[in-house]
Amino acid sequence: MKISYDVKLPERKTFRGGQRSEDLVAIESFLKGTKKNMAIEYDTPEEAKRRLGAIQAFRRKDPLGDLFEIYRSGAGLYIVRLDPKTVKAKKEARNMAAQKD
Repeated sequence: MKISYDVKLPERKTFRGGQRSEDLVAIESFLKGTKKNMAIEYDTPEEAKRRLGAIQAFRRKDPLGDLFEIYRSGAGLYIVRLDPKTVKAKKEARNMAAQKD
């Protein structure tokens, strides 16, 4: 093992953010529109399960995630737009419960 001090550092490579997948872009455009629901069909149930995990991570991180529900059936994912009044009521109830704790 060799330890050196005061060396010239190589240029740091930074991660500039990932590229959004095709299904996340489709969900974002769906939420900006007026349709009530949408379906995404995959080739295999395993692929649908894998993409469901990615979309659920999107729901947790993005503010748009509160505006829809998603579920899987076989090789398909089904997205349902929620009523904005319902979403607001759920957020208020969650905040009230958090304040009690």
